[in-house]
Amino acid sequence: MKKETGNRSRRIFPKIRRRYRILIVDESTLSRVCTMRGGWLRICLAGALLLGAGIGIGMLIVGFTPVKRSVPGFMTGDDRAATLQALTRIDSLQGELHTNQAFLDNISRLLDTDREPTDSLESSGKPTSDLPLDSLIGSSARERKFVAMMDENEKYNLKVLAPIAAEGMIWSDPVAGAIVQEQTRTLPLLKLIVPRGRGVSAMADGRVIDRSYDPATRSYALILQHAHGFMTRYSNLGRPLVDKGAHVLASQILTEARTEADNTIGIEMWRDGTPLLPADYAYRSLPAMPDQSIEAPRGK
Repeated sequence: MKKETGNRSRRIFPKIRRRYRILIVDESTLSRVCTMRGGWLRICLAGALLLGAGIGIGMLIVGFTPVKRSVPGFMTGDDRAATLQALTRIDSLQGELHTNQAFLDNISRLLDTDREPTDSLESSGKPTSDLPLDSLIGSSARERKFVAMMDENEKYNLKVLAPIAAEGMIWSDPVAGAIVQEQTRTLPLLKLIVPRGRGVSAMADGRVIDRSYDPATRSYALILQHAHGFMTRYSNLGRPLVDKGAHVLASQILTEARTEADNTIGIEMWRDGTPLLPADYAYRSLPAMPDQSIEAPRGK
């Protein structure tokens, strides 16, 4: 029974059980150099081991020797950072190049005397059509509720919080003897008629955060940041006597007197981004601009 089983296994796996011999001979002397014997499985296992050893040695050589620099796509950390920086600069330069090229093309079209009158309209693109009325979405109930809540918060900040915060501050009139335009007392922009030869002073202690010039009116504008979140803006002013970033005190002169005929200045106020009425904090006792319509005296 055992002999039949062995014969059957030999017939089923003839190549696996077959043994091979590898002989290496030196032809010059006809002497045997090396002899290796083994079965099919042993030869496959030895080949797999040799292949794995070769792959491992190759990986070690590439990973720990300068040979890795010759591998396509390999970059060190410094090389990668330099490459990314160069690509970023190239992208920025390309954007600047496109902007400058568009500017030069526009200038060349404007200076071209032979151009057609309609080429500017064609280059600007097709005119957009108005949206249909049915495409406009109306406000929802939640949106209306949110808007109403924000309005109530602004009213509370305007009527309650702002006056309380202003009680601990010293306020001064910007211009002594100025006349208030009566129609601007209830507006966020308070307008004053300044007497000739007088400059504008700070309403409260603060710091100059902006200084600008308007060439159309040949006037300056100043924005001052005060304590407790208050901010004031003076417009249509003469030449300022303070620079941006300067700290000023209440009633300190900020500008020179204007020599132009228009001596009307504007004052605006905010607290934490909420517009205020400047007339509620200054010029409460100043006289308003007299009415120009004077009734003629009646005869006897």
